[in-house]
Order: sequence, then C-alpha cells, then structure tokens
Amino acid sequence: MTYRSHGIRILKLYRSVLAAAAAAAVVAGSSSCAVFADAAVITGRGSVIRKAATFQSSREDSQIAVSPAAVLPSEYSILGEGAPPMLDVIDIEPRETTVDPRTLDPNYKPPYDFSAPVPELAEPVGDDYFDDALFIGDSRTEGMRIYGKKKGYYYSQVAFTIGQVLTKKIIYDPEDDEKKTVIDYVEKYKDVYKKVYMQFGLNECGGSVQWLRTVYEHVLETLRGVLPEGTPIYIQAVLPVTHEAELKSPYGITNEKIDNVNRMLAEMCESGGYYYLAINEPFMDEETGELNASESPDGIHMGGPGVSRQFDYIKSHVVIRDMWDWGDGEAETEPALPSEEIGEGS
Repeated sequence: MTYRSHGIRILKLYRSVLAAAAAAAVVAGSSSCAVFADAAVITGRGSVIRKAATFQSSREDSQIAVSPAAVLPSEYSILGEGAPPMLDVIDIEPRETTVDPRTLDPNYKPPYDFSAPVPELAEPVGDDYFDDALFIGDSRTEGMRIYGKKKGYYYSQVAFTIGQVLTKKIIYDPEDDEKKTVIDYVEKYKDVYKKVYMQFGLNECGGSVQWLRTVYEHVLETLRGVLPEGTPIYIQAVLPVTHEAELKSPYGITNEKIDNVNRMLAEMCESGGYYYLAINEPFMDEETGELNASESPDGIHMGGPGVSRQFDYIKSHVVIRDMWDWGDGEAETEPALPSEEIGEGS
C-alpha cells in the first residue's frame, strides 16, 4: 500500500469489489477523509468495471463511488492475465467533508440499526454464553442440539412450524406430568432464559410469505409478552439448500423462495425491533447462492462441521447492549392474530 499526494492507492487480494471498497473506506477514514469519488476498480484478469457504482461504508458519513476504468494502468502491467482473478486495484481521490463531532467523543455510542444484520464482534463470546440461551426451531435447530454440544435449552422438532410454537405440545413437563406447548413452557420457566434464538421459515417457504410474517409476528409478540422485559430475541435467516435438494423437495422448497423469506425476516426484524442474524451468508456458494454441499449430508441439514460453523457465527454476532445508544427503547408492534395454521413441511 502506498500513499500519494492526491489520494490513496490500495493493492491487495479481496474476495469481492465490495470488500475492497470497504477496506478502502477504513484506510481513508484513518486519514480523515469521509467521502470519496473517482475510484477505478480493476480485476487481476485485466477486466474492468464498466458501470459506475456506489458502496456505502460502515461509517454513516462516508461513501465510495466506483467509476469505470478504461485500461489497466501501465504500472500494474506486471499483473498480466495470470494474476489472481479477484485481485482488485482501487484508486481513491478524497474529497473534504465535515466529520460528525459526536464521533470524536470517546463516550459516543452509535444508535443500534435494526435495519441491518447483527454486526460482527471484534472478539467472539465464549461457549458459556449459551448456558442460558433458548433455541426454538425446526429440524435444523434439532441438528444444532445434536451436533453442537452446547449447553442451553432446545425446544425443537423435525417439521416444526412457527405457528406450532403456540399450539403443538412437544415438551414434557415432569412437574405436571404432561406435555406442554413451547409458549406454555417458556411462560412457566421464563426467568431461566436470558436470550432467545428462533429458526423457522424452511418448512413454511412453500406457502405465502405474507402469511408467514403474520404468524411469525404473532408468535414473537406472544413470546415478548411472557418473557422478562428486554430479553433479546434473535431471528436466524433461513439457510439455503443445494440444487439437488430443490429438485427433490415435495414441498416446493427453492432457494428463490428462501431468499424471499429472508427478505421478509429482515423487514420484520426492522419493524419489530428484533435482531436479524444473516447466518445464511457464510453457507452460500459464492457463484450459485446454493448451500455448499460439503456442509450438508442431504443438501438441507447440517452435519457436525456445519453446526460448528453455525455456532461460530452466532458467537461472533452478539448484540452487546453497552456498545449502543438505545434512545427511547426498542421498537414494538401490535400482534397480528392468525386465523389458521401454516401447513407443515419436511
């Protein structure tokens, strides 16, 4: 990396143009430059970005504008055609801007953004974090219980659907010698759980996404009503499936439908003040968006290595409340009342 009088030049391996742009924002940000323009991005194959684009960095007051580059600069001709395919060269010309004075305050805390996935921590939490965590979900949560070997409470079942959290008796209560629904059990032992992780949407993605949202929101509001105030609720994105699993699914499960569900879940979290975990992203094939087949024995469910990666992601994406400014508190929504159960899936 070299610095020049009129700007900053960055030369490094990146997995994507966006990753390179984000890195450029960090470097330029350390030089008190908040807004950038006239940036040329050239891949190692010698191809160039032909269309201008803008990337928003993690800083609220900064952005990077990526503009077309006609030819590979002569000083980089050594890269040639045999260079790594994802090698990005970024030329950045900084423009002066006003820095938000709040960021100069050592005690400043940014407001939490419910419209974005839970950000990554600098250091992940330890396994003891899960001791008082409650996991509610379908067969993929069952896999986390079986293969994860993490302490916690797992209220899950194969083919379990979100609406059945309120209606299906799947948990045996030894005190009362009877089976209870998840919501009844949670209400009885509500002081035990300090954080909740929900994992639904795979079995339901063959139906109406709007109906799924109606039921999901009703269940979440019901949970909020029985849990101690402020108990964090995390909504996990639906993991993709392989193309082979799409073709074999008797319930019409496809990655396109899963993507639609995940967009809905993100919107639901933003409007309801829940924490959205984009846990699907590390498991998506970079080219096809499908589930990486090596992570799954059947193209749908995770084995031991995949579950381990799921927990690694969760441990590094936890909302530490002291890091954020919460203003007037988390958003709330009125519960929507469903009139029927969503059908079961696989």
